[in-house]
Amino acid sequence: MPSIRFAEVRALVSLAKFLGLVGFNARKASHWQMRGPCPIHHPASPRSRSFSVNLKRNVYHCFTCGVSGNQLASISTALYSTNKTTP
Repeated sequence: MPSIRFAEVRALVSLAKFLGLVGFNARKASHWQMRGPCPIHHPASPRSRSFSVNLKRNVYHCFTCGVSGNQLASISTALYSTNKTTP
């Protein structure tokens, strides 16, 4: 079985494009930094800026719920949260 080259996959997948697909709407943006409401825990205030994205390093972090990672982690988190069943 061939191994997965995660560095190559990360280079192919854009974090900014993925966040756009899941509905992330940046409230503040600079050259390579974006901040806005967390697309994972969906804060009550749409003006929240607790979710920080570093496009230069392709990583994110939410200062409220503590979720962080890269584009591969965000894809798995999104898949988990949509397939999660509640009893």
